[in-house]
Amino acid sequence: MVVDIAMVFALIIAWLCSDPHLATITRWQSSHCIIGIVLLLLMTVHIIQHWQFIKALTKKKIFLKNKITAFTTISFILTTVSILLFVTGFNSPVLRFHNVMGHFFLIIIIIHVIDKFKKFIAFLTNK
Repeated sequence: MVVDIAMVFALIIAWLCSDPHLATITRWQSSHCIIGIVLLLLMTVHIIQHWQFIKALTKKKIFLKNKITAFTTISFILTTVSILLFVTGFNSPVLRFHNVMGHFFLIIIIIHVIDKFKKFIAFLTNK
């Protein structure tokens, strides 16, 4: 649950530090990029922590029935692809794609956090 809370804070900080006018391939040292990489690593840990659950969802073919998890996974993959596109070469279409995926991802994560909010409260109150 600590990773979950760290992800929420990293997402907020990455969003607050985003500035599409400064986004260039030479700006990897920007706060947005550094926090974004930390967030990506935290999300990878989060996926590893829940891997058995994710495997169970896909094996039972109920993945698409859980729309929030499906959208979260799809938006994570698309956002990751948008980040990897920066590695291969920066251009305006890549920036627009990352911008759209980032906003989509943010909305999906907010819904995901609201959906899991009871677990957050239980963790914080040790119940």
